[in-house]
Amino acid sequence: MKITEFAEIKTDFRNSLYDFKVLQKKYLSVEYMDFTTFHYEQAMKNVSFINHLYSFLLNNILNYKELCLHITSPSTQDLQKVQVYFHQRIASINSRYLINYNEIEDIFPRLLNEFDTLYSTLEKILSGHSNSSIKKFFEVDDFLQAARNLEVFSRNFHNVTSNLPENYSQTKEMLLENLNQSKNSELISFFESKITFIGEISLNKKLKILIQSIPEELQISLFKLPSKSLSKSIKKYCQTVADTRNYYTHGDNISKYNNAINDMKELHTIYMKMRCLMDILILKTLKIDEEKIINTIKRWDGPYQQLFFSSLNLSL
Repeated sequence: MKITEFAEIKTDFRNSLYDFKVLQKKYLSVEYMDFTTFHYEQAMKNVSFINHLYSFLLNNILNYKELCLHITSPSTQDLQKVQVYFHQRIASINSRYLINYNEIEDIFPRLLNEFDTLYSTLEKILSGHSNSSIKKFFEVDDFLQAARNLEVFSRNFHNVTSNLPENYSQTKEMLLENLNQSKNSELISFFESKITFIGEISLNKKLKILIQSIPEELQISLFKLPSKSLSKSIKKYCQTVADTRNYYTHGDNISKYNNAINDMKELHTIYMKMRCLMDILILKTLKIDEEKIINTIKRWDGPYQQLFFSSLNLSL
């Protein structure tokens, strides 16, 4: 495939010669270089791949723009236009780029190959991550989605396991097999969930491991509290995320969760740190060097400037 970005400029003299508009539309053109065959299904997979890469690096999702496939027959040169996505009003937000192309131009071919290799594992994470990045508003579901994204990333890329007893897997299967002999469906359902999730690492611990895997400079900038050590600050943040997630998921009284918060301003700041952590982890997984990651994330005109150039992060 050949990918080209270009602009189309038009003048509109609809009202009068003295009242005209200059209109500019930008396009991302994807050209198939092999014309021997064309499968719409495969084309859509490739569009999805480009969509996720574009959405992540530029923090601007293609789904919410007008996107068409232009198919030209090599023999007749007939142009066929296929509408893929439709423009949606929610996309009118002006989002900031996560990373500028000139910062990764020298490694872009390698980054593209790395993204291609990891795409099947990253796809579901990026879907939830990108879709919430362009909204004009914040809601609790965005926070819950960010927690799910980090859990999926932890499961797919860190494979953290508990210290389980010897022969745990065989014993677990035996217990489930014996349980299924019961005629009480409610009893089966109750104990099945208990047995199945034994050994599942808590969100609290997963977050701690993820945070400790990013550059220390970003750990300090994002999570260090003025009155606490870095390790205690990270512990406090992880407990806050886990308790808040459990509070909103289970619908209990907030008093049951020591670190849960329901103030929207605080919750949004915690959510932005979760999004920022997710971006750092993906950039790191794509083997972008540490200095580039730090400069990208802390860029004054980037999407996370409020976390680095605001006092909001001092209280969390």
